[in-house]
Amino acid sequence: RPAVSQSDERQVLIVGSMSSGTSQAASDLSSTFGLEVGHEDTDASWKFVRDGSVSWFHGIRFFPEGEGEGEGDYDDDDDEDGRRKDGRRRRYRESVPRAVCSSNYALISSNRFLVNPFGAGHALFGTPRYSCSHLHPNFAQCWMTECVRMMRDEYGCARRGDCPTPFRRTLIQAREPLRIVESLVAKYCRRNRPGGEEGKREDGKEEETDPPDSLMRFLGALFTGQHDFGEDGSCSSVMANYVLLYYNVLLDARREGLIDGLYRIETAELCDVADMAGQSAVYLPNHERASELCGGRGRRDDDGSEGDGDEEGPSTRPGRMGKDRNVINKGRVDIGISLGDRTLDKRMKALYRDLGYDFPKG
Repeated sequence: RPAVSQSDERQVLIVGSMSSGTSQAASDLSSTFGLEVGHEDTDASWKFVRDGSVSWFHGIRFFPEGEGEGEGDYDDDDDEDGRRKDGRRRRYRESVPRAVCSSNYALISSNRFLVNPFGAGHALFGTPRYSCSHLHPNFAQCWMTECVRMMRDEYGCARRGDCPTPFRRTLIQAREPLRIVESLVAKYCRRNRPGGEEGKREDGKEEETDPPDSLMRFLGALFTGQHDFGEDGSCSSVMANYVLLYYNVLLDARREGLIDGLYRIETAELCDVADMAGQSAVYLPNHERASELCGGRGRRDDDGSEGDGDEEGPSTRPGRMGKDRNVINKGRVDIGISLGDRTLDKRMKALYRDLGYDFPKG
Protein backbone atom coordinates (compact mmCIF):
# COMPACT_ATOMS: atom_id res chain seq x y z
CA ARG A 1 0.00 0.00 0.00
CA PRO A 2 1.48 3.40 -0.94
CA ALA A 3 2.39 6.03 1.61
CA VAL A 4 0.25 9.14 1.97
CA SER A 5 1.33 12.72 2.55
CA GLN A 6 -0.39 15.27 4.73
CA SER A 7 -2.20 16.68 1.71
CA ASP A 8 -3.44 13.30 0.43
CA GLU A 9 -7.11 12.48 0.94
CA ARG A 10 -8.05 10.10 3.77
CA GLN A 11 -11.25 8.11 4.03
CA VAL A 12 -12.95 9.38 7.17
CA LEU A 13 -12.77 11.95 9.94
CA ILE A 14 -15.01 11.32 12.94
CA VAL A 15 -15.42 14.22 15.34
CA GLY A 16 -16.99 13.98 18.78
CA SER A 17 -16.63 15.69 22.13
CA MET A 18 -14.07 14.79 24.74
CA SER A 19 -15.46 11.85 26.75
CA SER A 20 -17.76 10.77 23.92
CA GLY A 21 -15.81 7.54 23.31
CA THR A 22 -13.48 8.67 20.52
CA SER A 23 -10.58 6.52 21.68
CA GLN A 24 -12.71 3.36 21.71
CA ALA A 25 -14.22 4.24 18.33
CA ALA A 26 -10.79 4.48 16.74
CA SER A 27 -9.82 1.16 18.32
CA ASP A 28 -13.04 -0.54 17.18
CA LEU A 29 -12.68 0.55 13.56
CA SER A 30 -9.02 -0.43 13.44
CA SER A 31 -9.33 -3.82 15.12
CA THR A 32 -12.58 -4.88 13.43
CA PHE A 33 -11.96 -3.80 9.84
CA GLY A 34 -8.17 -3.57 9.75
CA LEU A 35 -8.35 0.15 9.06
CA GLU A 36 -5.54 2.55 9.84
CA VAL A 37 -7.56 4.96 11.95
CA GLY A 38 -5.79 7.15 14.48
CA HIS A 39 -6.99 8.81 17.65
CA GLU A 40 -6.15 12.52 17.75
CA ASP A 41 -3.46 11.90 15.15
CA THR A 42 -3.13 12.40 11.39
CA ASP A 43 0.66 12.18 11.07
CA ALA A 44 0.93 9.31 8.58
CA SER A 45 4.70 9.69 8.32
CA TRP A 46 5.12 8.10 11.77
CA LYS A 47 1.79 6.41 12.55
CA PHE A 48 -0.47 4.04 10.63
CA VAL A 49 -3.30 6.50 10.10
CA ARG A 50 -3.70 6.42 6.34
CA ASP A 51 -7.45 5.79 6.52
CA GLY A 52 -8.51 8.53 8.90
CA SER A 53 -8.85 9.76 12.44
CA VAL A 54 -11.31 9.95 15.32
CA SER A 55 -10.81 13.17 17.20
CA TRP A 56 -12.45 15.82 19.32
CA PHE A 57 -9.91 18.53 18.52
CA HIS A 58 -10.28 18.22 14.76
CA GLY A 59 -13.71 19.74 15.31
CA ILE A 60 -11.97 23.14 15.22
CA ARG A 61 -11.91 22.95 11.44
CA PHE A 62 -15.66 23.64 11.57
CA PHE A 63 -15.46 26.54 14.04
CA PRO A 64 -16.68 29.85 12.63
CA GLU A 65 -14.14 32.62 12.36
CA GLY A 66 -15.68 35.34 14.48
CA GLU A 67 -14.87 39.00 14.39
CA GLY A 68 -13.70 39.45 17.97
CA GLU A 69 -14.46 42.39 20.22
CA GLY A 70 -16.03 45.46 18.69
CA GLU A 71 -18.21 43.41 16.36
CA GLY A 72 -20.96 45.50 14.83
CA ASP A 73 -23.59 45.44 12.10
CA TYR A 74 -22.13 46.67 8.85
CA ASP A 75 -23.30 46.77 5.28
CA ASP A 76 -21.24 44.31 3.26
CA ASP A 77 -21.73 46.55 0.23
CA ASP A 78 -19.82 49.37 1.88
CA ASP A 79 -16.16 48.92 0.89
CA GLU A 80 -14.74 50.62 3.96
CA ASP A 81 -16.92 48.71 6.39
CA GLY A 82 -16.29 45.49 4.48
CA ARG A 83 -12.54 46.00 4.79
CA ARG A 84 -13.04 46.71 8.50
CA LYS A 85 -14.89 43.42 8.95
CA ASP A 86 -12.25 41.51 7.02
CA GLY A 87 -9.55 43.04 9.18
CA ARG A 88 -11.30 42.02 12.40
CA ARG A 89 -11.83 38.51 11.04
CA ARG A 90 -8.12 38.21 10.24
CA ARG A 91 -7.20 39.46 13.71
CA TYR A 92 -9.59 36.93 15.26
CA ARG A 93 -8.01 34.17 13.18
CA GLU A 94 -4.63 35.21 14.56
CA SER A 95 -5.71 35.70 18.18
CA VAL A 96 -7.37 32.33 18.74
CA PRO A 97 -4.35 30.17 17.73
CA ARG A 98 -2.04 32.27 19.88
CA ALA A 99 -4.39 32.11 22.85
CA VAL A 100 -4.86 28.34 22.55
CA CYS A 101 -1.15 27.71 22.08
CA SER A 102 -0.25 29.98 24.97
CA SER A 103 -2.39 27.82 27.21
CA ASN A 104 -0.61 24.78 25.75
CA TYR A 105 2.75 26.45 26.33
CA ALA A 106 1.99 26.89 30.02
CA LEU A 107 1.13 23.20 30.27
CA ILE A 108 4.22 21.78 28.59
CA SER A 109 6.94 24.20 29.73
CA SER A 110 7.36 22.40 33.05
CA ASN A 111 7.85 18.99 31.45
CA ARG A 112 9.10 18.63 27.89
CA PHE A 113 7.79 15.06 27.66
CA LEU A 114 4.17 15.95 28.34
CA VAL A 115 1.66 16.54 25.59
CA ASN A 116 -1.45 18.60 26.13
CA PRO A 117 -3.86 16.48 28.22
CA PHE A 118 -6.85 17.81 26.29
CA GLY A 119 -5.81 16.22 23.00
CA ALA A 120 -3.81 19.00 21.35
CA GLY A 121 -0.62 17.05 20.76
CA HIS A 122 2.27 18.32 18.65
CA ALA A 123 1.64 15.84 15.79
CA LEU A 124 -2.15 16.10 15.87
CA PHE A 125 -2.45 17.73 12.45
CA GLY A 126 0.39 16.04 10.65
CA THR A 127 4.16 16.06 10.56
CA PRO A 128 5.62 18.98 12.57
CA ARG A 129 7.33 21.36 10.18
CA TYR A 130 10.00 22.71 12.51
CA SER A 131 11.46 19.38 13.74
CA CYS A 132 11.07 20.28 17.41
CA SER A 133 13.00 17.75 19.48
CA HIS A 134 11.78 16.68 22.92
CA LEU A 135 15.43 16.56 23.97
CA HIS A 136 16.18 20.16 23.02
CA PRO A 137 16.19 22.65 25.92
CA ASN A 138 14.06 25.07 23.85
CA PHE A 139 11.48 22.45 22.86
CA ALA A 140 8.57 24.37 24.46
CA GLN A 141 9.25 27.55 22.49
CA CYS A 142 9.75 25.55 19.27
CA TRP A 143 6.44 23.78 19.89
CA MET A 144 4.74 27.12 20.54
CA THR A 145 5.74 28.27 17.05
CA GLU A 146 4.62 24.94 15.57
CA CYS A 147 1.34 25.04 17.44
CA VAL A 148 0.43 28.54 16.23
CA ARG A 149 1.15 27.53 12.63
CA MET A 150 -1.00 24.38 12.82
CA MET A 151 -3.85 26.11 14.62
CA ARG A 152 -3.85 28.93 12.07
CA ASP A 153 -4.08 26.38 9.25
CA GLU A 154 -6.78 24.23 10.88
CA TYR A 155 -9.08 26.61 12.74
CA GLY A 156 -12.14 27.12 10.52
CA CYS A 157 -10.46 25.53 7.50
CA ALA A 158 -13.52 23.46 6.51
CA ARG A 159 -15.54 26.67 6.19
CA ARG A 160 -12.78 28.29 4.12
CA GLY A 161 -12.27 25.14 2.05
CA ASP A 162 -8.51 24.98 2.57
CA CYS A 163 -7.88 22.22 5.13
CA PRO A 164 -4.35 20.81 4.83
CA THR A 165 -5.60 17.21 5.14
CA PRO A 166 -8.83 16.40 3.26
CA PHE A 167 -11.21 13.59 4.23
CA ARG A 168 -13.65 11.88 1.86
CA ARG A 169 -16.32 11.62 4.59
CA THR A 170 -16.81 13.40 7.91
CA LEU A 171 -19.10 12.08 10.65
CA ILE A 172 -20.25 13.32 14.05
CA GLN A 173 -20.04 10.88 16.95
CA ALA A 174 -22.63 11.74 19.59
CA ARG A 175 -23.02 10.52 23.13
CA GLU A 176 -25.86 11.46 25.48
CA PRO A 177 -24.84 15.02 26.47
CA LEU A 178 -25.46 14.81 30.23
CA ARG A 179 -23.40 11.63 30.39
CA ILE A 180 -20.54 13.49 28.70
CA VAL A 181 -20.85 16.25 31.29
CA GLU A 182 -20.74 13.71 34.13
CA SER A 183 -17.69 12.02 32.64
CA LEU A 184 -15.83 15.32 32.24
CA VAL A 185 -16.68 16.36 35.80
CA ALA A 186 -15.42 12.99 37.06
CA LYS A 187 -12.25 13.34 35.01
CA TYR A 188 -11.31 16.91 35.81
CA CYS A 189 -13.25 18.04 38.90
CA ARG A 190 -13.69 15.14 41.31
CA ARG A 191 -12.34 15.75 44.80
CA ASN A 192 -10.81 12.36 45.48
CA ARG A 193 -9.52 9.39 43.55
CA PRO A 194 -11.32 6.00 43.56
CA GLY A 195 -11.03 4.24 46.90
CA GLY A 196 -10.75 7.43 48.97
CA GLU A 197 -13.44 8.69 51.30
CA GLU A 198 -12.47 12.35 51.48
CA GLY A 199 -14.85 14.60 49.59
CA LYS A 200 -17.70 12.09 49.27
CA ARG A 201 -21.29 13.00 49.99
CA GLU A 202 -23.64 10.95 52.13
CA ASP A 203 -24.98 9.21 49.02
CA GLY A 204 -21.47 8.04 48.12
CA LYS A 205 -21.10 10.40 45.13
CA GLU A 206 -18.06 12.65 44.90
CA GLU A 207 -18.16 16.38 45.50
CA GLU A 208 -17.20 18.64 42.61
CA THR A 209 -14.11 20.80 42.79
CA ASP A 210 -13.49 23.88 40.67
CA PRO A 211 -12.25 23.13 37.15
CA PRO A 212 -8.44 23.23 36.83
CA ASP A 213 -7.07 26.59 35.72
CA SER A 214 -5.33 24.93 32.77
CA LEU A 215 -8.65 23.68 31.39
CA MET A 216 -10.35 27.03 31.95
CA ARG A 217 -7.57 28.81 30.05
CA PHE A 218 -7.72 26.26 27.26
CA LEU A 219 -11.51 26.38 26.79
CA GLY A 220 -11.60 30.14 27.15
CA ALA A 221 -9.01 30.45 24.39
CA LEU A 222 -10.68 27.91 22.13
CA PHE A 223 -14.06 29.64 22.33
CA THR A 224 -12.70 33.21 22.33
CA GLY A 225 -15.53 35.72 22.20
CA GLN A 226 -18.21 33.02 22.36
CA HIS A 227 -18.50 32.34 26.08
CA ASP A 228 -16.99 33.42 29.39
CA PHE A 229 -16.41 30.16 31.27
CA GLY A 230 -15.31 32.11 34.33
CA GLU A 231 -18.93 33.12 34.95
CA ASP A 232 -20.33 29.57 34.99
CA GLY A 233 -19.92 29.05 38.72
CA SER A 234 -19.52 25.26 38.83
CA CYS A 235 -17.63 22.54 37.04
CA SER A 236 -20.89 21.03 35.78
CA SER A 237 -21.88 24.34 34.20
CA VAL A 238 -18.44 24.76 32.59
CA MET A 239 -18.58 21.28 31.08
CA ALA A 240 -22.21 21.69 29.98
CA ASN A 241 -21.43 24.94 28.17
CA TYR A 242 -18.42 23.34 26.49
CA VAL A 243 -20.57 20.42 25.27
CA LEU A 244 -23.28 22.80 24.03
CA LEU A 245 -20.85 25.05 22.18
CA TYR A 246 -18.94 22.15 20.65
CA TYR A 247 -21.86 20.11 19.34
CA ASN A 248 -23.84 23.12 18.14
CA VAL A 249 -20.85 24.13 16.00
CA LEU A 250 -20.79 20.63 14.48
CA LEU A 251 -24.55 20.55 13.96
CA ASP A 252 -24.45 23.93 12.21
CA ALA A 253 -21.69 22.58 9.95
CA ARG A 254 -23.81 19.55 9.15
CA ARG A 255 -26.77 21.73 8.22
CA GLU A 256 -24.46 23.64 5.90
CA GLY A 257 -23.38 20.43 4.16
CA LEU A 258 -19.85 20.37 5.60
CA ILE A 259 -20.43 17.15 7.59
CA ASP A 260 -21.91 14.02 6.03
CA GLY A 261 -23.62 12.18 8.87
CA LEU A 262 -24.16 11.55 12.57
CA TYR A 263 -24.41 8.46 14.73
CA ARG A 264 -25.08 7.87 18.41
CA ILE A 265 -22.46 5.68 20.02
CA GLU A 266 -24.95 4.02 22.39
CA THR A 267 -26.91 2.44 19.51
CA ALA A 268 -24.73 2.55 16.39
CA GLU A 269 -23.43 -0.71 14.98
CA LEU A 270 -19.93 -0.97 13.58
CA CYS A 271 -21.20 -1.93 10.15
CA ASP A 272 -23.50 1.08 10.06
CA VAL A 273 -20.63 3.41 10.86
CA ALA A 274 -18.31 1.70 8.37
CA ASP A 275 -20.94 2.11 5.67
CA MET A 276 -21.49 5.77 6.49
CA ALA A 277 -17.74 6.31 6.39
CA GLY A 278 -17.01 4.32 3.25
CA GLN A 279 -19.81 4.88 0.75
CA SER A 280 -17.13 5.82 -1.76
CA ALA A 281 -13.72 4.29 -1.12
CA VAL A 282 -10.38 6.07 -1.20
CA TYR A 283 -8.62 2.70 -0.79
CA LEU A 284 -10.73 -0.03 -2.39
CA PRO A 285 -9.47 -3.06 -0.37
CA ASN A 286 -10.86 -1.45 2.80
CA HIS A 287 -14.29 -1.16 1.23
CA GLU A 288 -14.19 -4.77 0.09
CA ARG A 289 -13.12 -6.02 3.54
CA ALA A 290 -15.90 -4.12 5.30
CA SER A 291 -18.48 -5.36 2.79
CA GLU A 292 -17.37 -8.96 3.37
CA LEU A 293 -17.57 -8.66 7.17
CA CYS A 294 -20.89 -6.87 7.11
CA GLY A 295 -22.52 -9.09 4.53
CA GLY A 296 -23.41 -6.24 2.20
CA ARG A 297 -26.05 -5.06 4.62
CA GLY A 298 -27.04 -1.43 4.18
CA ARG A 299 -26.55 1.12 6.90
CA ARG A 300 -29.18 2.41 9.30
CA ASP A 301 -30.46 5.88 8.54
CA ASP A 302 -30.37 8.51 11.28
CA ASP A 303 -33.92 7.61 12.30
CA GLY A 304 -32.85 4.00 12.89
CA SER A 305 -34.53 2.54 9.79
CA GLU A 306 -32.64 0.11 7.57
CA GLY A 307 -31.10 1.18 4.30
CA ASP A 308 -30.87 -0.98 1.22
CA GLY A 309 -29.11 -4.32 1.47
CA ASP A 310 -29.43 -7.83 2.79
CA GLU A 311 -31.51 -8.21 5.92
CA GLU A 312 -29.18 -10.79 7.44
CA GLY A 313 -25.42 -10.72 7.44
CA PRO A 314 -23.06 -13.54 8.40
CA SER A 315 -22.95 -14.80 11.98
CA THR A 316 -19.57 -13.13 12.44
CA ARG A 317 -21.00 -9.69 11.67
CA PRO A 318 -19.46 -7.06 13.99
CA GLY A 319 -21.62 -5.77 16.81
CA ARG A 320 -22.30 -2.46 18.46
CA MET A 321 -19.95 0.51 18.38
CA GLY A 322 -18.03 1.29 21.58
CA LYS A 323 -19.53 -1.51 23.66
CA ASP A 324 -16.22 -2.08 25.47
CA ARG A 325 -15.35 1.59 25.98
CA ASN A 326 -13.83 2.69 29.26
CA VAL A 327 -16.35 4.70 31.27
CA ILE A 328 -14.42 7.20 33.36
CA ASN A 329 -17.37 8.25 35.51
CA LYS A 330 -18.36 4.76 36.77
CA GLY A 331 -21.13 6.22 38.90
CA ARG A 332 -18.95 8.65 40.87
CA VAL A 333 -20.82 11.72 39.59
CA ASP A 334 -24.57 12.08 39.08
CA ILE A 335 -25.92 15.47 38.00
CA GLY A 336 -29.47 14.21 37.45
CA ILE A 337 -31.49 16.00 34.77
CA SER A 338 -30.99 19.60 35.90
CA LEU A 339 -27.84 21.70 35.87
CA GLY A 340 -29.34 24.21 38.29
CA ASP A 341 -29.82 26.90 35.67
CA ARG A 342 -33.12 27.19 33.81
CA THR A 343 -31.58 28.69 30.66
CA LEU A 344 -28.81 26.09 30.59
CA ASP A 345 -31.34 23.28 31.09
CA LYS A 346 -33.43 24.59 28.20
CA ARG A 347 -30.40 24.71 25.89
CA MET A 348 -29.41 21.18 26.96
CA LYS A 349 -32.89 19.86 26.12
CA ALA A 350 -32.62 21.45 22.66
CA LEU A 351 -29.25 19.74 22.12
CA TYR A 352 -30.75 16.38 23.09
CA ARG A 353 -33.43 16.90 20.46
CA ASP A 354 -30.98 17.99 17.76
CA LEU A 355 -28.72 14.97 18.39
CA GLY A 356 -31.69 12.60 18.28
CA TYR A 357 -31.94 11.72 21.99
CA ASP A 358 -34.96 11.65 24.26
CA PHE A 359 -34.37 13.86 27.26
CA PRO A 360 -34.44 11.77 30.47
CA LYS A 361 -37.48 12.07 32.67
CA GLY A 362 -37.16 12.96 36.36
